[in-house]
Amino acid sequence: MMKSVSTKYVLPTVMILFWFALVVIPSSRPLAVSISGLALFYLLLYFIVRGTDTWTVITSLKKETIILISLIVAISLIVFGVYISSFNFIPVWDNLNYWRGTLLFNKELMQDPSKTMLNIVSSINNDDYNQLLNWIMSFPIWVLSTWSGAMISELVVAAAPLSLLLSGFIYSKILDSQTKIRESFIIALFVIIFFSAHIIAPVMQGYMDCVPALLFVALIIALLDKNLPNRMFDSVFIGLGVCGVFLIRRWFVYGVIGLASCVILYWSICLLLQKNKKNLFFSLLRCVAAISVGFVFPLLIFFRQFVFRSFVGDYSNAYSSWTYMNSINAKMWNVVQSSGLLWWFLAVLSVLYLGFQMFRKKEKKVSNFILIISALSGVIISSVLFWTIQDFGIHHWYIIIFFIEIALLLPIFQLVASLSNVLLRNICCVFCVCCAVLGGCCGVGMIPLSEFGMHTSGTLTGGVLMKPFRQNDVEEKIKLIEDLADLTNEQDLVYFAAASSDLNASLALSALLPDELDVPFSAISADVDSRDGFNVAFFDAKYVVTSDPVSLHMNEENERVVVALNNFVKDPDSCIGRHYEPIKSYQFDDDVIVTIYQKKSQFEYRDINELRKYFNQWYKDQPALFNDRFESYMSKM
Repeated sequence: MMKSVSTKYVLPTVMILFWFALVVIPSSRPLAVSISGLALFYLLLYFIVRGTDTWTVITSLKKETIILISLIVAISLIVFGVYISSFNFIPVWDNLNYWRGTLLFNKELMQDPSKTMLNIVSSINNDDYNQLLNWIMSFPIWVLSTWSGAMISELVVAAAPLSLLLSGFIYSKILDSQTKIRESFIIALFVIIFFSAHIIAPVMQGYMDCVPALLFVALIIALLDKNLPNRMFDSVFIGLGVCGVFLIRRWFVYGVIGLASCVILYWSICLLLQKNKKNLFFSLLRCVAAISVGFVFPLLIFFRQFVFRSFVGDYSNAYSSWTYMNSINAKMWNVVQSSGLLWWFLAVLSVLYLGFQMFRKKEKKVSNFILIISALSGVIISSVLFWTIQDFGIHHWYIIIFFIEIALLLPIFQLVASLSNVLLRNICCVFCVCCAVLGGCCGVGMIPLSEFGMHTSGTLTGGVLMKPFRQNDVEEKIKLIEDLADLTNEQDLVYFAAASSDLNASLALSALLPDELDVPFSAISADVDSRDGFNVAFFDAKYVVTSDPVSLHMNEENERVVVALNNFVKDPDSCIGRHYEPIKSYQFDDDVIVTIYQKKSQFEYRDINELRKYFNQWYKDQPALFNDRFESYMSKM
């Protein structure tokens, strides 16, 4: 026993001593700080899930099971890596932000580790894209700095642990009702979750939101575990986790609210069914108090400005352009269909069969039925609240997909576990795994499909969320950025009157990455009217980039600024175009002609006033974004 305990702490002790050695040596100090981000994140995860049935299940897995899961991950990473490396494109916007941000973070870390750490707190309070996630992903991207390398790193450090935790959670809940099931079930669950397109597609598009999603899953596991009432000390860490997921990505607050409703409903029903209600109630009350301490204190002490910005920001108007469906019923049906009608069909059948069996045998184990209902309440609450701001983007599914996975996979696999025929159980598991792998590969575009195939696959096993990024104009785009860098000589301003995934201002940030982190020139734009309004810096830009046809990523009514400036600059008879002349053009994919225009004369008061009147016909009710900006600029002329 003594030998077992002593060897248990050998590896952690060696790792801590190694970290201290890195800190002591000045040249390796940046590496120590980089490692700390991921290490502290995992440490928080450990304190959140330790003491749960899920942790017991995972730490009790047989060596053969661990090897097999590791082998599945390794093979999957090779396949995913080959697929991602086949992409040929320049990442922009959200596909770029956190990758580039982490590269910049590591560069600053090499120069001044202390200042970089202080900047993390400042960025959380002041920036829309703060550096907390950059710190967590710092070491993986230090090792693999390319875009595809960063995405593979995220699959390793976030997607795989997330899948293991969630599969362990579902497995532990089945164990509550089935005294003995084989560990092959957890392997099947792991594969199904790991290959979920809603989990891996955002990673393959460049989003790093799987990291906060991992923390969110840990919170789900801890708060819905039957041991929660006895974990008052660990509840402080659960509170820190709630705070952390909110800080890493602000929009996860909608998932947290959905989780809160799910947890309240779950424990309220459990309390009603409990014989010793008083003890359970006060135990839960103590946990709530401890969670509140862990959640509220960091926000009040360090991040008050973050809280203020989060609650006073007019996000419903700013992001209203990302609302594509007007009916709640249509949005709910989209959630059901996009998560796979086959899974919903199997889950409903399983619930009906298990309910009938429970009624027939007069069993009283209803905890899993309570969990399914509670998880669905989390889906509804999170979705409806988020839809008050905008519709789901591909990465926003993280706030509901884990509730959906629990509600669907738990009854299906509980039914499979109850089958007495071993062969039938194995066939059911293999069928589910094959459907998940096929659906996941189709969902991320690994398997080319016709329109009918995409519709069929999306309807049965989940939505087809992406296609491989393959552009034939990468060299032309790099040439555009290099030419603009030469023209501006790092001094003049460039305005992009374009806002598509192929052409926008963020090309200046990404075209030369990862070799060149420095921005070659100052590029500005106003991409979405409801969020960006009119950027009056346009009047100071010496160069304007246009396209024919105009490059948009939304409907014209949401990007009138882009359309108007793109057309006006190209029209020599307009109040804007008479000040410009074309100097060079480029051929992009889909027969798009991109042209650089140079300003040959300064704008006059009447030009700007005419443009002000033009936009006031559309946005008179949004003076802060349009009219006031024009008037402020004209008052200084």
